[in-house]
Amino acid sequence: MPDPLAPAASDTGFGVVFFLISVVIVVLIIASAVKASRNRSVLREAGLDPATAESQILAQAHKSQLLAPGRTAESRLAEAHDLHERGLITADELGALRERILGDL
Repeated sequence: MPDPLAPAASDTGFGVVFFLISVVIVVLIIASAVKASRNRSVLREAGLDPATAESQILAQAHKSQLLAPGRTAESRLAEAHDLHERGLITADELGALRERILGDL
């Protein structure tokens, strides 16, 4: 007759699985904390507030000239013609500038 106070094999298996799952959860929590700490350090070194870094980056990108729409060839040609009329560039320079602008099309 089996001892009723002795743990059954299924109880032991459950205990092992429960322990392993607990260890995995603790490791994931520690890894998340380390990652968050490193991210905060990087953001602070870059001069950003970790609490509002995403908004700050979006605001900087919005102001960036790299994301601004490019000027049209027509506006660039008008500007070159205006420079020539004001005497800031010669006719030869205007011609070269015009060729460069039209070559970019």
